[in-house]
Amino acid sequence: MGRVGAANEYIDWLAKVDEVGGELAWVTRQKNFPLNTSQKVAPVRRSADEIIRCVLDSKRVKKTINAEAERRGCAQKVVRAEAEEVIRTMAHRMQMPAVRLIGYAIVSVVKRLFDGIFVNSVQLQRLRELFNNDAVIFMPTHRTYMDFLLISLLCFDHDVPLPAIAAGMDFMNSKFMGEALRRCGAFFIRREFGKDRLYWSLFTEYVQTHLINADHPVEFFIEGTRSRSGKSLYPRYGLLQILVEPFLRCQLYDMVIVPVTMNYDKILEEALYAYELLGFPKPKESTTGLLKARRILNKRFGRVYMTFGEPISVRRYFSTSLERSAFACQPESVFEVPVKEKMVIRKFGHDIVRIHNENNVISIWPYTCAVLLKLLDERRMSNRNELVPLGELVHYVEEIIALAKRLEKNVLVHTNIINDLRYYLELHSDLFCTCDNFASPDSNLQLSHFLVSEQNNIDKHCLERSVAHIILSNYANQVLYDFADMGLICSILIAKNQIDRNDAMSLFCRLHALFDHEFVCMPGKEEAQASFAAAIGTLQRGCCIDLSDEIVTIKCNGAVMAMASLIHPFIAVYQLVIQTVFGFAGTTAAQSLLVVGTQRRVAQLLASPDHKYLRSSALSSDPIKNALSSLCSHKALVKQADGQYRVDAAQLCSVGSLLNSRTFSVLSMHQEPFASSFVTWFFALPELVPGIW
Repeated sequence: MGRVGAANEYIDWLAKVDEVGGELAWVTRQKNFPLNTSQKVAPVRRSADEIIRCVLDSKRVKKTINAEAERRGCAQKVVRAEAEEVIRTMAHRMQMPAVRLIGYAIVSVVKRLFDGIFVNSVQLQRLRELFNNDAVIFMPTHRTYMDFLLISLLCFDHDVPLPAIAAGMDFMNSKFMGEALRRCGAFFIRREFGKDRLYWSLFTEYVQTHLINADHPVEFFIEGTRSRSGKSLYPRYGLLQILVEPFLRCQLYDMVIVPVTMNYDKILEEALYAYELLGFPKPKESTTGLLKARRILNKRFGRVYMTFGEPISVRRYFSTSLERSAFACQPESVFEVPVKEKMVIRKFGHDIVRIHNENNVISIWPYTCAVLLKLLDERRMSNRNELVPLGELVHYVEEIIALAKRLEKNVLVHTNIINDLRYYLELHSDLFCTCDNFASPDSNLQLSHFLVSEQNNIDKHCLERSVAHIILSNYANQVLYDFADMGLICSILIAKNQIDRNDAMSLFCRLHALFDHEFVCMPGKEEAQASFAAAIGTLQRGCCIDLSDEIVTIKCNGAVMAMASLIHPFIAVYQLVIQTVFGFAGTTAAQSLLVVGTQRRVAQLLASPDHKYLRSSALSSDPIKNALSSLCSHKALVKQADGQYRVDAAQLCSVGSLLNSRTFSVLSMHQEPFASSFVTWFFALPELVPGIW
């Protein structure tokens, strides 16, 4: 649905900094952070060294040290020394003087980068009251490295205790940046723990001692890493289980999760993400890289919207689904969760991701990107040049916004669509060759080519064309939470024109399961059926379909085509992944080989004049990896002990038959012009709904 704030709900925090006298005055103000009194009469925050000693002396860690010493055949003091080194490398050393100094520098940078930082300030002020009694966990979306910096700045501004932040160890490649973040509350963890029992034990105890003793709130990204594609990632179930363990063991009366949704007009790492998705290695964080990144200070990145969601009481959430007494009886050094209870915790993770998406503040830019990509498709398929007139783009953006509103989706428009569109085109001008400030409706938009080197034997020119397409695609992906379910239904309807409701639901459920890594959703048949019912209802109210005598029919072909076109690029990629994987039947392959193999297949098709339906953004590794994850879920790919994947040909055929049905074969090759289909819908709507215009 998305979110559009009330007139006074979102306050520009940067303007507030100026009101108090600028960065120095803001950062030197007297602070009054509340202390948690639920555990102690006279609460005092423990020092970093006290927390480390508490972790090393815990029963869980001592038992693990003993077990590791026995397994390795060495003295316990050797393993303990290793454990102490690990925990000291991990631990934060938050110090308020350092927070103020580094905060001053960060605020100065943020003011140069962004036109505004808008936050629902009243909600954050209300959250401050929680810290007197409950353990609090911030769970933000993760789209850029700016996320955790901005949350800490806003907490500091509102006298909310600064969180201890889980950060990746790659930040420690830069001693300067690593130590700066450590003194502002960051603690550093590996990207993967594997089967390192000692590390798991230390990490678990370190996080849980913060919660139980209320030293600081903690901040975790439930998605685990930054989303390079603009879509939500699958929640990290193991992390969530560690966080709720103290509550399940009755060590805490309650704990509170605060979902935070971050929306950016322009992502700082947008080009870097595109290069990564094409297969170029991610650069290491380093002081040298930090100095090189100073060039971004001369760029503008628009506005940021930070939405602090309603706090979720873990006690209330699990009140009818989990019985804590079973966990409270387990030994302190052991924590086992039965399968049924694990599913409840997993559902909790998906609910948090759902709340993230429901709190999105979506501007016209993601819709603009979706329209622009579709108009480029139309030109490519009709052998025209890839110049898109600005006036034409404005026209179809206005129409897709009208469609979104009819389908009960909120779209943030600051002034009007024309002025907003010019603002965003200027903000993203590095994606285009035009240099006339987009002032004239006769301006033509042409995507820039980004310089790249050859990668994985893929043509350099093909890669150069793909970067801008992938960036646009990543922004367009932001609307998929609102439209994915409706897009799947519309895809089913395109070839058939009408279908029995139960048949449509059955096919939808299969597609829902196939694309559950692409469009992250609650797993399970019942959840899929509920999603189907909700999407069908929205399509009916939007006058896109009819449902009579349990038969679903298309009421407006243009609207149905428009929504199906949002899903079509993913169907095309999944078809190509399945074809690539078929080539490895009878042998084994690493995931990287399957990804590169698919990218090479895509590049070959892009170079062929007979496959104009395929977008350059299909080279992105994100949907390819999601398709491989889905094939693993469907047992079409089986991961072996050595990390290689074996193909189950029978299961792969079963999945392939779904996407090679008549519906999706027609869809992938459908060439009806976007313009004519949308005009059909737009001008038919007043007749379908008399009196609304």
